[in-house]
Amino acid sequence: MDVLKSSKFTRICQKIMTSFSLWRKNSGLVEKVSQDEQDNQDEQDNQDEQDNQDEQDNQDEQDNQDEQDNQDRPVSIQKSLEGESKLLDIKRVESYSRLLELREGVGANCLRGASSIQHLCSIYEDFLPNNKVEELVTKESVLLAFQDTKIKKEKYEDLARWVLESGKRLFLTLLFMTRPSEHISWLEHFKHEGIDDNALPLGFQTTEEPRYGFLKQKYAEERGKEIGKFRLAEDWGDNDLNLVGRYQWYFLAPVFGASTEFRPELYLYQPLPFFNLTVGNSLLGEVLSGEIHPAHLVSGEHDPEAQNIPICIKMVSSSDISHRFFNIKTGEFYPEADDPIISPERVKPVAAYTRGGVDYVIFQWVNEGNSQNQ
Repeated sequence: MDVLKSSKFTRICQKIMTSFSLWRKNSGLVEKVSQDEQDNQDEQDNQDEQDNQDEQDNQDEQDNQDEQDNQDRPVSIQKSLEGESKLLDIKRVESYSRLLELREGVGANCLRGASSIQHLCSIYEDFLPNNKVEELVTKESVLLAFQDTKIKKEKYEDLARWVLESGKRLFLTLLFMTRPSEHISWLEHFKHEGIDDNALPLGFQTTEEPRYGFLKQKYAEERGKEIGKFRLAEDWGDNDLNLVGRYQWYFLAPVFGASTEFRPELYLYQPLPFFNLTVGNSLLGEVLSGEIHPAHLVSGEHDPEAQNIPICIKMVSSSDISHRFFNIKTGEFYPEADDPIISPERVKPVAAYTRGGVDYVIFQWVNEGNSQNQ
């Protein structure tokens, strides 16, 4: 009996719900509710769209302002030569406009040497070719730079003469440090201490007092300096000294092939003036074929109009075949080394150096000799 009563109650409820639905439909209530919901949704969509547009307008306005700000800044100071993003303030830029313009001209002439060859290349790859040092550091450019410094005008001529005779690379190193203040005036201290380009590369001891600079060992021995030390000015900050240690390498790419120095002393940080190096096989075994900047090779055969000079670089181990034919310390062939192929008529050693504890010989193939196996 209870079950029958429950079933009857359920049917009654269903009929009531059905009747209510029909009433809503006939009365238009469903359409009204649906229309109200749609209107609310449309209103929300319109508000969201307006909010998005306002946000985009604000972003566009900010972007336009940023772009205008960048255009207002002098292009020469938007970034430092190392890609740093910190900008100099306009007042200081106006004070050093000549230095910054000259620095940009020097930076534009720097080249990037070969990279990614194990032991062969330096931590620093960029370098200013030797001939550009002579072209860019002239009496006119030096005197112009002095006008943006603390150097007294009556000292211009004497200091400029010293720079042109023996301090061009020091001048360029200090020029690169023009941010946010000038450092060209340091030249007076270097001149007073007897430090010139021959003393490069310089090092600095700044971790304890007294601080001091130290010279290239060979230069120190020649000048008789006490342990190669020199006095630092009191107002030279540690960060400034670090920049000297960093920038000097851009101007110290070696020159190979000097008759008095077949095997020059090289440093780990010293950039090498090589380009387009590739590994291959030759009559002397595995070599690196590539090019060298003409201002960095003073001997050897090459077209004076050529942009770069073709060379090969041979890594020489203690058991290498090269030892049978020529002295890798002097480049001279042994008289008893009689070989129709590996001979002075075919192979010309022009320089040697050590990098990463490994010996290398730079040579050229003479009379259009083929470096590949025949």
